Amino acid sequence: MEELESCISEEKKKEDHWAEYSSSKLTEDSVTSEDTLTWAAYHASDSLEEHPPAVTALLPLFYEKAAAHAMVKHGMDVLKHAITFLNLDQIPVITVDQPLFALAKMVQWKWPASHGEQAYVVVMGGFHIEMVLWSVVGDLLDGNGQPHTESRLPLLFKIDCIFGYHFRHAHQVTVLALQKLKSEAFSHSGDQLTTAECEQTMKSSPTFRFWNAILHYQMLVLLVVRAQRQRNFVLYVEALEELVPLFFVLDHVNYARWTPIHIRDMKSLPQSITEKFQDEGQFVLSRTDNDFSAMPFDQAHEQESKIVKSAGGAVGLTKNPIAFSRDCMDNEVAETIVNLDALGKSQYSSFLKDVIKDRTVAIGKSLKQNKLPLFRKQASRNKSKQSKTIFLLQNNVALFAQLYIAMQSRDADLREFFSHEVQPFPPSLSEFGSLRLPTAKSDLLKCLSQPSQPEPPTEVDCKVCDGAVIVHSLPVPGVMTFDDYAENVFLPYIRNLRSRRVDIVWDSYIPNCLKEATREKRGTGLRRKVEGRTKIPPKWMEFLRDPRNKQELFQFLSVKVAESPWFTVRKEVYITSDKLFLALNPFHQLTLDSEHFKRIERFTVILYDKLSPFACINDARMELFCKNNRAMDKLPPTKDALLKHVKRCIYQAGIWTSSEISQPVLPSPDQFAWIKEAGTWVPRWITIPEVSKACSELTKCSC
Repeated sequence: MEELESCISEEKKKEDHWAEYSSSKLTEDSVTSEDTLTWAAYHASDSLEEHPPAVTALLPLFYEKAAAHAMVKHGMDVLKHAITFLNLDQIPVITVDQPLFALAKMVQWKWPASHGEQAYVVVMGGFHIEMVLWSVVGDLLDGNGQPHTESRLPLLFKIDCIFGYHFRHAHQVTVLALQKLKSEAFSHSGDQLTTAECEQTMKSSPTFRFWNAILHYQMLVLLVVRAQRQRNFVLYVEALEELVPLFFVLDHVNYARWTPIHIRDMKSLPQSITEKFQDEGQFVLSRTDNDFSAMPFDQAHEQESKIVKSAGGAVGLTKNPIAFSRDCMDNEVAETIVNLDALGKSQYSSFLKDVIKDRTVAIGKSLKQNKLPLFRKQASRNKSKQSKTIFLLQNNVALFAQLYIAMQSRDADLREFFSHEVQPFPPSLSEFGSLRLPTAKSDLLKCLSQPSQPEPPTEVDCKVCDGAVIVHSLPVPGVMTFDDYAENVFLPYIRNLRSRRVDIVWDSYIPNCLKEATREKRGTGLRRKVEGRTKIPPKWMEFLRDPRNKQELFQFLSVKVAESPWFTVRKEVYITSDKLFLALNPFHQLTLDSEHFKRIERFTVILYDKLSPFACINDARMELFCKNNRAMDKLPPTKDALLKHVKRCIYQAGIWTSSEISQPVLPSPDQFAWIKEAGTWVPRWITIPEVSKACSELTKCSC
């Protein structure tokens, strides 16, 4: 594989000159028709060798599907006969898109004598490569907030096109904007930004690193396009090779697999084709006499095919400047930007070494995807309940098989087996690893005796109302704005309570609360800023599903109640913390040997089998499984899992016990079988490992 003479450094300077020239012209008061501001006009002004327009035509169409090895091989044979008839000594050059390129290379490697790389030159279409390169840059831009920035420029271009196929002009405008911002930011550095200063800024600012990377990649893609327009074969190969690592790092696996093969082919062309491509620039063609208008063969083919086929603002929305923070990159995204080049080049080098040079790895072997976090978050696929159940059953069957073998051939201890959970989470307490949420809490009240209550008096001194219940129960028909809702719905209801004093209690939404799992189960609603003149959302109940909506609504209604002339607010009372709570701590720590826990353990055994004589819940598990044929998911939890569950109950009961204290000082949940993962509190189910990892009798040989 022959290395081409490098020219990319000088060509990069030309792109920088265009950006600086156009930026300087934009600051002038007027622009004449002779000023070449656009990217194409600037480079078309260079004196280039003229090439006559090429003659293009379509061969007869095949009715069979092209994406098959047999059809690709047959098509290569047809082209061979046609080219041999027209030009006897010419090696056929075939330009195809990426899927057909893969099939054509397989044909060449399968039949090297008749269809090998010395008999045919198969080229991956430059037009399709350009499209996927812009798509890769679009992956980096997608979700970064740029559409909101440019949404006021509908006449220039639609910003959505930057992520689609009609985007070259959009990227050129972006390059000019970024180059201008970069020049203004480092104007103190003189005419040119030093490399050391640029690297230092990239280390200290992930935002600068990101936009500098976008500018760099857009310039490289423009170099690929310009190399084709100007028939510069060496520049085309060099610029494309610098962009290949992006295919690897951003999981474009097909182009990551086959573009290196395409580059290798371009560096090892037969001598006759090398002269045509490198010296005469015939790896592209011109359909017109216009300057700077050469195009790849596949683009010309698409134009011919078209002839044949043609017959047949965040702040304004939310009124909240903090809304811009959603467009800030996460730490994971910033780390992706920092390691993007290094990771892509490393994977590209490994691919070249293993697949092309050493040939120790097959070309068809699956490429591991990185799935790097970018601005556009990929929605995680949640497993269905059925698939989770099947997985647990498969795990149980495998475990029972190991247990059977252990009982037959080894001196296994069943007590040790049943003192461990089968899964990393107890099925009796959790639902596939998540906290089992209550469904009908009111059913628990049926077992309580109903005390006889006298009729309530007609007049009372004070009424305490649950504000959230009132909001959920009151209808909102005919209400247009939140002011209308407060004046015509909520306040009239409060006035009709007919009491000297009315206390309204609202829910509080504490971040990282243990109740987040319950709220997530309710779903998410449409976010809308609560202000007096804001329109009421048509789907009221969905609006109330968002905690942020309710928090703003409750604050809004509280202010309306305080400002109402029907109510007299004599003074505002600020409640301070009550330190008495520390002396009367209801949170009690249990151990496995505690008398209280032993009573709870015996009570749990009776819940599962009221005739069981066992006080130890692990013994009851073994008895229920061995003699009563209970399924594993129908057994009570182990002693270890039960202790963790009781601790969580104690923590919740302690919160309820201290409910009369205005601002209680609560201990940390991590002392009561909770653990923080990814900023969210989740239950800590067990402390001892599950049975498959703990019991040595279940160890199996993998030979």
